[in-house]
Amino acid sequence: MRFRFPGTDVKVRLFERVGTTDTQYDIVECGLEYKNGGVDSLVTGGSFYSAKQAISKLNDASDKKAAEKDAEPAAA
Repeated sequence: MRFRFPGTDVKVRLFERVGTTDTQYDIVECGLEYKNGGVDSLVTGGSFYSAKQAISKLNDASDKKAAEKDAEPAAA
């Protein structure tokens, strides 16, 4: 997510994904981006295995519920 500080050319970068070749990890940065392209940021990352599993289960349950609702006959 990026947004600009009102009245300035400085953009705030929040949890911007940083590319990595190791798919086990998610790397994100938070910082400032200046008009000339310069960036001040901090980067953090992790594998987030438990969170990914929990989110996947929640999404699967939500998708199943939506599919069941779509399959119901329309009310008269």
